[in-house]
Amino acid sequence: MIASENVGILHKSFEGLVLKASRCPAGQLTIGYGHARGVKEGAVITKEQANQFLEQDINHYSAYINESIVKKLGYELTQGQFDALVSLAMNIGRISPTSKLYEALINQNLVKAVEQLLLYSKSNGAYMLGLHRRRFAEALLFTGMIVNEADKGFIRNGISHIELNQKGMELLKWYEKEQQ
Repeated sequence: MIASENVGILHKSFEGLVLKASRCPAGQLTIGYGHARGVKEGAVITKEQANQFLEQDINHYSAYINESIVKKLGYELTQGQFDALVSLAMNIGRISPTSKLYEALINQNLVKAVEQLLLYSKSNGAYMLGLHRRRFAEALLFTGMIVNEADKGFIRNGISHIELNQKGMELLKWYEKEQQ
């Protein structure tokens, strides 16, 4: 599968653009839109280079998700599910094959997968509101609640707290219904 434009849009809205190498809250040296591979202290890039790094990262993590998860499933992911997993992997580095998220995906327990996805809201053991919001947005992508043209504007223009909370209520209603 190939990631849709939603991955880059979502990633940019949460990472922001940083043209000089700096440490993210997890202590990782990053540059551009959260690019971490091969970043050196003091490095400076242009916006164009940041966009190139983002494209490389999306391609790298798309290949990773295809190889480590999609190939092992007995079913096809939706575009939203794939995009959410690529976005998550871009943020955390990888999805462990021993994780409950991976297990839920393999067992096609998509409700449990959403539940597990939402738990990746900590950095170095500390809860982070920004990560919680990002996981919520990824869960919305995963469940298909961000698919129509109006919702694409929701991602494209940045995810406001109000919109995220409204969409979060839809997600909770979906989750409760699926649990029955």
